[in-house]
Formats: sequence, structure tokens, C-alpha cells
Amino acid sequence: MDGIGQLIVVESGAHRITWVPVAKAAERVIDEGAQRSERPATEVGPGPLTVRVLFTPPPGHKLDDSLGPSTQVTIATTPTSMLKAGGGVDTALERTVTLDPAYTEGVLHVSARAASCDADPAVEFPACHMHQQDWGVPIRVVEGGLDHLDLSLLA
Repeated sequence: MDGIGQLIVVESGAHRITWVPVAKAAERVIDEGAQRSERPATEVGPGPLTVRVLFTPPPGHKLDDSLGPSTQVTIATTPTSMLKAGGGVDTALERTVTLDPAYTEGVLHVSARAASCDADPAVEFPACHMHQQDWGVPIRVVEGGLDHLDLSLLA
């Protein structure tokens, strides 16, 4: 099978793994015409900033706290010294951060994840899902800017 790679297909319902040959030519990724988009800066106020990750489990699911907290949010900034308080990892979906007034521009990095499982108690082995999203939000500190930032974690 010289020149041919393998694709692994997992069929969990059938408890089976299938190896599918893939020609090397099909493995190449062509990046012609790729576009890059940049998010415009969000203007935030110089005071405390409340960051809220909005998450609702999909219909028929509930947050899964069976093995501990079902959510985790990480907050950081670039430059790192722009974030004076409220950064790091926590399970709360809402947090207040304090930015260093010496900086007028930067990027707020937020990473969130939430675990949800089937909510039907009749299901003996519920299916569980991990929902995760990362944001890099360019921010500009200005008088009269927002005092909160809402980010939607899509299910």
C-alpha cells in the first residue's frame, strides 16, 4: 500500500473500528483563497469588567455534575500584565476581572467548557457531551465603555 495512508472510522454503536485507505494525494490541504477575519476591538470601561459565559444545555440535556463541577472557565490577557485580578481557572460562568489602567489595548482570552448529559432518568447509560469554545477578544479601554462582556458557549 505504498503511497496510501489510513483513515480510522470508529463506529461506536456497532463496537467496531474500520481502517479505510486514503490516497496520499487526498491528504494534501490546499490553502488557495483562504480568508482571515479579525474581530474588531470591543470598547470596555476602565473599571471592573464582568465576563459572563452564557450556556444552556441542549434540549433534553442537563449539566453533568456527577464527577465534579460541570463547567470551567479560564481567563487571561495579552499582555499578561494587563490582567490585575480575576484571571486564571475557575468553575464560575461569571467573573469580574480588573484590568491594569496602564494599558489601553490588549486581548482578553477566555476559554470555556461545559459537560452535559441526557436528562432522562430512564436512560441507564446517558450520552454525555463536552461543549468547548475559546475566544480572543481584542479590547480597548475607554471612558464610557462596556462594564460587562457576554460570550455565548454554543451547544
